[in-house]
Amino acid sequence: GKTISDRDRALVEDFVGTISLKEIDSGDPAFLAEKLQKVFELTVQASRNSLDRAYIELGQYGYNLGPMAEKIASADQVLGS
Repeated sequence: GKTISDRDRALVEDFVGTISLKEIDSGDPAFLAEKLQKVFELTVQASRNSLDRAYIELGQYGYNLGPMAEKIASADQVLGS
């Protein structure tokens, strides 16, 4: 399977392509950390946010799925609801 979508791959490529060799050669850890954080936000966090929105919308129609539904089910089992 793919680790990221073609769209995410293109976003990362566009973003990383704007980083100059001079910036990389500066060796500034804060600069590199900032760029890596942006890549994380473009790929992982954006996908998580999209899934969260989908779970919320499904929940509004009575389909309780996803991580939060599992937590609720576990709590109900513990509480005996």
